[in-house]
Amino acid sequence: MLDAVKGRILRMLALTSLTTLFACTVQDPLSTPAPKSSLSPTLHPSRSSSASTRPELEYGDAEAASSGSAPSLSMVPERLLDSGLLEVGNADAPLVLLGLTHHSCAYCREFFQTVFPRLLSEEIATGKLRYQIALLPIRKYPESDMQARGLFCAAKQGKGLLMHQMLFERGATDEATLLLRARELHLEKKEFRACLEANATQLVMAGEASLPASLGVTVVPTFFLNGEKSIGLPTYADMRGRIGEALAKGNH
Repeated sequence: MLDAVKGRILRMLALTSLTTLFACTVQDPLSTPAPKSSLSPTLHPSRSSSASTRPELEYGDAEAASSGSAPSLSMVPERLLDSGLLEVGNADAPLVLLGLTHHSCAYCREFFQTVFPRLLSEEIATGKLRYQIALLPIRKYPESDMQARGLFCAAKQGKGLLMHQMLFERGATDEATLLLRARELHLEKKEFRACLEANATQLVMAGEASLPASLGVTVVPTFFLNGEKSIGLPTYADMRGRIGEALAKGNH
């Protein structure tokens, strides 16, 4: 009996360690006072669950690799929500996946480069899923707020997802580099710069910065599928399974 109890405890500890391993801790998010995010009421109350992870994810997971051609990012429908979040996919899709992420998080980059292409081709492009992107400002990365504004302002010109990709792949740690990224995406320079500096943009970013605390998020990546929480880097099989279960239950 004692051995069985010890075994259960060890398994729980191992699962906790793996969940932490495949997520980046949000040690010190920006504490800028902000109005309550308008996103929260759209999330359905649900139980929290941790994403399952496997050690081989550190080196790349075959399940997560794209097996087909994902639509070009420039062709994916995208829109800015009133909350300032970028949403991609059909606005009428029955399921919503909210992803809280950061461009300096290796596991967030891994998700975007390996899992997201399959979500895009098999779940988003088929009209089953919308994906919302929220960037978490983290004090240890002083460029966090600037990158969030850059994503928002690129989305104002219809190229938010392309800027998201650019920041993961090439980064931008200062405004001069961010403006270079905007030029590489053929964004209108004056409009982009004005958006970066606008008070209205700062207010929207303040609201987004309050999102982690309002949702109880302390690590990235963290996902909410129609309000159900999962933490850490998922495999595509994990995410596809949750989507299938939500559709089967009519959880939308």
